Amino acid sequence: MGVGIFLQVKQQTQHLHDQLEQSVDIFNQLAHIDRYRSVLEIFYGFYQPLENKLTMVDGVELLEFHTRLKVPHLRSDLQALGLQGESIDQLQTCNELPAIHSLAGALGCWYVVEGATLGGQIISKQLAKLGITIDHGGAFFNAYGTNTATMWLNFKNIVEQRVNTQENENIFIDSAQETFVKLIHWFRLKNDD
Repeated sequence: MGVGIFLQVKQQTQHLHDQLEQSVDIFNQLAHIDRYRSVLEIFYGFYQPLENKLTMVDGVELLEFHTRLKVPHLRSDLQALGLQGESIDQLQTCNELPAIHSLAGALGCWYVVEGATLGGQIISKQLAKLGITIDHGGAFFNAYGTNTATMWLNFKNIVEQRVNTQENENIFIDSAQETFVKLIHWFRLKNDD
C-alpha cells in the first residue's frame, strides 16, 4: 500500500479543502456576530443529517462516536447566539449527503469533520475578539478543548487499523472527497440564498 493513508487523503483532497475554505470564508465571516451565526446555521444544516446517517453505520462505535458529535455543540452555540430550540429545529438541512455504505466510508467522511475540528483551534482564537468563548457561542470550533490533539491521534489510529486494504483505502479517500464536495456545494447553495 506504500504511502500512508493520511498522506494520500491529504494529497487527494487538498484542492477540495482549499475550495471549502473559500466557500466558508470563515475569517471574513468573523467580522460580525450575525455572519458568524449564519455560518453555524449552515454547518448545523449539514452536520445534523450527516451525524444521523453516520450513527447507522456498523462499527462506527469504534470511534466513540458519541464523544465526537458536533451537533450538540452547534445547538448550544446557536442558542447562546439567540436562536431558540424550535428555531434551530426549523433550520433547513442538507439532503445531498455523501453515500456511506461501510465503516471505511464513514471514516473517510469523518476525516473531513475531524479535520475541521483541528482547524477550529485557529478559529477559536479569532472568536475571542468577538467576545465568543467556548461557553458562549464557541463550542463548535473548540469541541474537544485541550483534548483536540489526543482525539485526532485516536482517530488516526482507528483509521490506520481499520482501513488496511487497498479497497478500503479507495473507499476512505473517495468518501473524504465526496464529503468535501457535498459540503462545498451546501455552503455555496446557502450563501446564494
